[in-house]
Amino acid sequence: MIRCLDNHYDVIYCDIDNTIIYGFMNELMDIAWKYTHSDLIADILMTLQAKFKLYRINHKLVHMLKTCEKPVVFLTARKEHPATKEILEREVTKYHYSVSLRTDRPAEDKVQYILNNQWCNTERFCIFDDNKKVRDLAMEYDIDAFDPTPLYEEMVK
Repeated sequence: MIRCLDNHYDVIYCDIDNTIIYGFMNELMDIAWKYTHSDLIADILMTLQAKFKLYRINHKLVHMLKTCEKPVVFLTARKEHPATKEILEREVTKYHYSVSLRTDRPAEDKVQYILNNQWCNTERFCIFDDNKKVRDLAMEYDIDAFDPTPLYEEMVK
């Protein structure tokens, strides 16, 4: 049974890479950025990924987010790029906000963003992120953090 997030949270934060979308292109983009830090290469790879749909979708998580009536904030370490918005509009259709942090320190910067952008003091929020460091740091600040990778589709053998 898929969980109804509306009953538990006021705001849902969600990573994009290896959370909403995953696959070989995400791995290639990670490697390319790690070794080159080239904006040109990153732009080309993001454009190719979006144009040719070079990703798999975490359908279970997308369904949970689509049926949620609370604000969803897509929080990514990626730089701002039209291809990212294109993917979200195509696959999630009903997304609320997208925040591109353009950072090499996703754990610290994502958690700091969440803590600095609370909409009210009574807010209950969570984050879906594949990065264990992000989840661990978020939980240190009493932010519910979930690993989306168990929601990936099983590979057919």
